[in-house]
Order: sequence, then structure tokens, then C-alpha cells
Amino acid sequence: MFDRRKRKRFYKTKISQSEKLFLDLLEQQYNVTIDRQKKLYGRYYDGCYKNYLLELDGSYWHDKLNQKKIDYYKDKNALKSGYYVIRILLNKKEDIYKVFKEQKNLLDKIFLK
Repeated sequence: MFDRRKRKRFYKTKISQSEKLFLDLLEQQYNVTIDRQKKLYGRYYDGCYKNYLLELDGSYWHDKLNQKKIDYYKDKNALKSGYYVIRILLNKKEDIYKVFKEQKNLLDKIFLK
């Protein structure tokens, strides 16, 4: 029998306001376009720029064991397809500028190539 709950996770996920604001900030700071909700192997990634997939993780969901397994396989499939996965911990929208400053060196290497 078809179980809708299991099938649901393959649908496009709704991007949180924190994720949207952070990706908007990256586009403004580096004058680039980031593809939102990139689909690869039936899974969605928050953003894609060149061969980098951006995952903005909140600790509420991504600290759970089941989600860690999903993230592991997402990363593995992305690498197999020639993408690098950049995971950034982003818990609330108030942290956006703080996280941006903390990750600036890594982000410069990606977006200023």
C-alpha cells in the first residue's frame, strides 16, 4: 500500500526565512545568482552555485539521527555527481550576519574564484 508520509520527503521543501535571507545576503555580497532548491537524486539542496551545493542546517532538525543519515547520503550522492557540499549551521534569522562573518573566509574562496 502507498504510504504518503514516506513519499512526502521527496517533494520540494519549503525554504525557511533564515535560509532565504542568508542566500539573498550571499547574492548581494558577491553579486552572484544562487539556484534555489537544486534537485539531485530525488533530494533537494538549499542552494547551488557552480559545483557547490549549499545546505543551511538548523540544529533542531539536523541534530536528529534520522536526518543525519539523510544528510550523509545527500553528501555522498553530491560528491559522486561532482558537487561539493557546504553545510552551514544557521539556527535563526538573527544569526545571519554573525554566521556570514564567521564563514567569510570559506565563502570568499567559493564566490570570489
